Amino acid sequence: MRTIDDIRNEWVDVAGQEAEWFGFPRIAAELKVLLLLTPGPMSLGEMAHRLEVSKASVSTNIRILERWKLVRRVYHRGERRNFYEARGNPWEIASEVVSTILKTHLTEFEALIARSTEDLKSIDAETPEDQEQVQLLRDTFSEAMEYVDAVKHILDLVMQRGQITPAVLKKVTIK
Repeated sequence: MRTIDDIRNEWVDVAGQEAEWFGFPRIAAELKVLLLLTPGPMSLGEMAHRLEVSKASVSTNIRILERWKLVRRVYHRGERRNFYEARGNPWEIASEVVSTILKTHLTEFEALIARSTEDLKSIDAETPEDQEQVQLLRDTFSEAMEYVDAVKHILDLVMQRGQITPAVLKKVTIK
């Protein structure tokens, strides 16, 4: 029979694997899920022991999570150690992570579109074939920008915490 720790450890492992797939630090994801599924704050040493990693690695990754506002430091009177706890519910966490990933990629994609559109202005399309290719690229870049704008709009809607919930999104249909 599986224990609570077995179940928690499976979630921690899967979170680490998924994080790596998305290009995030494995240990940071494992820490976040460990804190989310553990009652009460934990010290760096406790987290290192549970994940079987070095305290230095936990310290580095917990700072990443603090910067992303996914964990917060909790002070205990009389304790010299720092304690940490998870911030937010799974919906808020997933929204924040997805938002961070998408915003980064959308910004890079927007820059590529802008740079390419600007570069097209300096192309001297003398032949009908060149003119056709330039027009094709202009049209494609314009459509790509519409896509980026639409994704940013959806992202903004999803990030309005409290207004859009998983229950609301499940009711959305596209005709």
